[in-house]
Amino acid sequence: MQKQVKITLIYSQEDYKQVIDFKKHMYVFRSNKNLYLWDESEIVAGELWYETIFSKIEQSDFVLLYISKNFFWNDYLWDNHIEIIKQKEESNNVRIISIIGKPCDYKQDPFISKFKCLPRDGQPIHNNNKLVDRKYTEVVNDLKLIIIDGKDISSVNSIEVALKPKSKSNETLKRVLNYPVTRKSPIRVGTIFLFASLFLLVFIFPTPQISNKISFDKLMAQGKATSNKKVALEKYTKAIEIYPSSVEAHFEAGCIYYLIGNKRSARSEFLKTVKFHEEEMFGFGDDNAHKYYFKLGVTALDLYEINKDIKISDIILRLEQSLKKGHNPKEVYLQLSKAHEKANNIAEAIKFCEMALKEDKYYEDAMVQQKKLQGYTH
Repeated sequence: MQKQVKITLIYSQEDYKQVIDFKKHMYVFRSNKNLYLWDESEIVAGELWYETIFSKIEQSDFVLLYISKNFFWNDYLWDNHIEIIKQKEESNNVRIISIIGKPCDYKQDPFISKFKCLPRDGQPIHNNNKLVDRKYTEVVNDLKLIIIDGKDISSVNSIEVALKPKSKSNETLKRVLNYPVTRKSPIRVGTIFLFASLFLLVFIFPTPQISNKISFDKLMAQGKATSNKKVALEKYTKAIEIYPSSVEAHFEAGCIYYLIGNKRSARSEFLKTVKFHEEEMFGFGDDNAHKYYFKLGVTALDLYEINKDIKISDIILRLEQSLKKGHNPKEVYLQLSKAHEKANNIAEAIKFCEMALKEDKYYEDAMVQQKKLQGYTH
């Protein structure tokens, strides 16, 4: 059997919405069982954040870096993830590809600029909103050539592409770009006035709604940036005080509670996460929904033996919902196996364990579960 190629996607949390769009274009990679595409959104309740990412990068054959100004501004990402990647790259055990997501001066960074960049023309994917889907398609096609077909492609200098005079329209474009705009230009004056007005509105005289949104976003960013779980929980709790029905804040708080071993509070937060998610989105439209249902199911499973109010049928329902919404099948199958084991339905437990191993025959947790289940049959 062909060896599975492991691919890790690294990005700044602030670019998560764009990364979701990118991952949707990467559906070909998810459907290919010889490829395993992973990113930090796959981290499940109970897994240690840094250790899990370190392990995944160590196992990777390819690392994709989603580049933007947020990527360069994220100190935590550079101090941790990029340091690991640098060490692995020095030992020639990984191939790194930069995906230029948003406009930024990435060529000035000595580490990022030495790797192959996509799109080939060097123009950021979100440089023109009308061409985003086309650019993502080009990037994915090139990734297929590199990763699946093993071919090498050459990047084209972006400046040469932009200025190469292929037609009169290109010459016209150059003249427009080089046209000197004077202070009397109504466009320039209007633009300055607009930005000045927005600055005054947002930073000098913000409305209560804008002020709350700024405070909320700041608290959430601080919570995600710190490795101190107590501090992170304080930030998320304050964020919930601002927006009590925030799906994101309840979910992050639940994850922290789970990591510190307070599973009752974790389940409470995950229940609120699912409740507010279903109220806001009517059960649809949130790309993180699979994680909400999965972590609620896993936490309930952990508490099953000490909380008589929890039913196995409810746990199985939550896990099945996470599978329908796109969660990693092997992880769901493993948890379903454990749920059926607790219900003494060993035949179903064995079936789902085998399904998990069918998804990934090297899945260590499933191997442990398989050995455990074998004890029931002897």
